[in-house]
Amino acid sequence: MLTVTKTGFYELVQFSDAQCEGTGGSAIDLQAAGAQVQYTVSPPSCLNAEDGAIDLSISGGVPPYDLVWSPPVNDPQFPTNLAAGIYQLQITDATGCTTVENITLSPSNSAGKCKPYSLFVPNAFSPNDDGFNDEFRFFPAENSNIAQVKSLHIFNRWGAVVFEKKEFQPDADLPLWDGRFKGKIMDTGLFVWQAILILEEGPEEVAAGELMLVR
Repeated sequence: MLTVTKTGFYELVQFSDAQCEGTGGSAIDLQAAGAQVQYTVSPPSCLNAEDGAIDLSISGGVPPYDLVWSPPVNDPQFPTNLAAGIYQLQITDATGCTTVENITLSPSNSAGKCKPYSLFVPNAFSPNDDGFNDEFRFFPAENSNIAQVKSLHIFNRWGAVVFEKKEFQPDADLPLWDGRFKGKIMDTGLFVWQAILILEEGPEEVAAGELMLVR
């Protein structure tokens, strides 16, 4: 038995033992017996976003496989919520044979870093018809980076929807909720709002907060 430590092309050209000598013509192309990995990547939308993913397909070697990532990830087989960067994967099969793969995630946005959004949302309003703070509104900055509000929902303390509005432009002059549900002004209480924002530059964002209705 011959022991080899490297992959490559081997050819037997001569041999001898205690009684015989001879030449040979056998050849073999020796490849690694460890695991082989194929992958597809979903790049993060921006340099400062953590929405990338890697989908692995492992074959060869002897399962089960031990997967070690650097930096660590949330799921060894299907890591998600990944930022841009280089991820090193080390796969060790049941025989101890190790394969190392470096996977690079680059942001899909050509500008690299996406702008944050800027939106002020009051945490209280008083729908008492005194002409001051009577409606719940959004107050976007001049360069808010918000192209559209995809949806807005307001929930009561039990999680029921008391107001919803879809596909509108954020504007301080646009009244949103007037504190009514089914035509009746609601009592003083704490509510929760949630909005999905479509940004001019970057992925969709989910914004949320608490809202106190004061009579």
